[in-house]
Amino acid sequence: MARKDYTSLAQELLKAIGGAQNIQNVSHCATRLRFNLKDNKLANTEKVKTIQGIITVVEKAGQFQVVIGNTVPEVYKAVIEVGGITEDSTKENELKKGGNILSKLIDTIAGIFPPVLGALCGAGLIKGLLAILTTFNVLKPEMGTYVILNAIGDSVFYFLPVLLGFAAGRKFGGNPYLTALIGAALIHPTLVSAAGTTITFLKIPVSVLNYSSTVIPILFAAWVCCKIEKFLQKRLPSSIKNFVTPMFCLLITIPITLMLIGPVTTFVADWLAKGYSWLFDLNSIVAGAVIGALWQVLVIFGVHWGFIPVMLNNLTTVGYDTLGPMAQIGAMSQTGAAFGVSLKMKNKATRGGTISTVISGIFGITEPIVYGVTLPRKKIFAMGMIGGAAGGAVAGVFGAAAYSVGALGIFSIPSTISPDGGLGKTFWGALIGMIVSFLVAAILSFLVYKDDTVKEPETASENDNQNKLKSSGDTIVINQSVVYSPMSGKVLPLTESEDPVHAQEALGKGVLIIPNEGKVYSPFDGTIEIVYDSKHAIGMTSNEGVELLIHVGMDTVKLKGKYFTPHVSNGDKVKKGQLLLDFDIDKISKEGYNLESPIIVSNTFDYDNVDTISGTVRSEDELITVYKN
Repeated sequence: MARKDYTSLAQELLKAIGGAQNIQNVSHCATRLRFNLKDNKLANTEKVKTIQGIITVVEKAGQFQVVIGNTVPEVYKAVIEVGGITEDSTKENELKKGGNILSKLIDTIAGIFPPVLGALCGAGLIKGLLAILTTFNVLKPEMGTYVILNAIGDSVFYFLPVLLGFAAGRKFGGNPYLTALIGAALIHPTLVSAAGTTITFLKIPVSVLNYSSTVIPILFAAWVCCKIEKFLQKRLPSSIKNFVTPMFCLLITIPITLMLIGPVTTFVADWLAKGYSWLFDLNSIVAGAVIGALWQVLVIFGVHWGFIPVMLNNLTTVGYDTLGPMAQIGAMSQTGAAFGVSLKMKNKATRGGTISTVISGIFGITEPIVYGVTLPRKKIFAMGMIGGAAGGAVAGVFGAAAYSVGALGIFSIPSTISPDGGLGKTFWGALIGMIVSFLVAAILSFLVYKDDTVKEPETASENDNQNKLKSSGDTIVINQSVVYSPMSGKVLPLTESEDPVHAQEALGKGVLIIPNEGKVYSPFDGTIEIVYDSKHAIGMTSNEGVELLIHVGMDTVKLKGKYFTPHVSNGDKVKKGQLLLDFDIDKISKEGYNLESPIIVSNTFDYDNVDTISGTVRSEDELITVYKN
């Protein structure tokens, strides 16, 4: 946070997004304020981005997300106070008419499932490993090792209502331990053993079902419980509500769930799974092609979370899922597209950075690829979609399916091995589909991509931006600007940053520098746009229009200016090599701060290419070169 006056920041922010009256609800995560606005058109995104103390704005699935940093709780409190908003009212507004139902659904799912997915993927990998060991006769069901591994892999699925109950309770604003207890009651051994029979509760007949591994019933039960809890908390005397409220919540919610919510939602879940399977079986080739092509588009808009319950419901209802493998094929196709591009990149630094994103993509992390490589080159992203369609169609021919929640990328393959053993069609379908999607996207991207940069950009005079480069006998005029290193030290790819906003290049492309000297020099002739109040970061613009953010260290905003001495002010004109900032490396390190410093071209998308170097640099060495045809 670059300022202490959170009240002033909140006032500026509220004004820029259309006032408190335009807020339907607001919440926050670790680094972002998440607004659901009544009218997104009233929000001035560019104005919000210029407010001191705000990093950037991300709009996904109808949600207006303002990236703040580690002090987001303080900013959230200020927004609530300045806007006269109550936290309860913002949660209640989520259910009022007139809002975006899809965005509410996605927001709810995105708040419940992500914390649980890590455990599900870990258990899924163990199930996949067990399937491999069984297939190759390393283990047999009667062996003790098999029994223990099977218990580990199955546990998360058996107790899924408990995990989802806890996560749902937190999302719905209730007591998560109470909602987890409801999930535990649903899978109590007495009820599980009575599944398929009819018992009575207060002389009312109850058809008992087995709720182990179910998804939908506990979500509705948790929502009902939280509503009852809030109702009672407002009306019961404070002397008794802390223990009477939980008692009534359990006494009301669990019987209602067993008599009504459970049977109805189980029926819906069964038909949802059967309906999806029917549609997929109707033409698995077309279904696979569509999912493979469009999955990364869904990821970009953040609506892919809406399909996570469908995947889990398929697994827990019919025992397998075809959606997950197709989604992984879609991710692998964008990886192939980036690989095809890298083969034609002439600049070593740019090619090295692209290959690093390919490696992460193989293991299922595609954000650096999509935002840094394929999406900025729209044709390449389209080639990735074509590759995904081809791979998905092939997988559809084989009927590729997963039998557990797999991890990402190539680590999802073990989940496609049948628990009965044997590398069947589902395994080969998923594997061949991934290979086809990767190769088709790589080949098409290689054929389509044209790299007009030179292998190693030649040093140009600072004011000579009209550089003539020869290519295939023709003369191509490229606007080229050089950004010189503001620091001395080791250069790393920006995608290796521990900060996800920087790592995903959400603020622009650039590099990380681990400084070996506590000085920051001007990387070009230009203007100082802002020296942050905490003195740890400087924003500036070159005379040629390159906008640059120099950020010393990670989380150093918390030092509140200690150990930093700026030598320039907002609006100052500076020359290349001029001293901008002193900072004490030793003292900052002793305070426990990471000195990896992002150097980011903020207006990346104004350029066709942004090339960076790697290795070790001295201040005033060439660091970044931007090109515009």
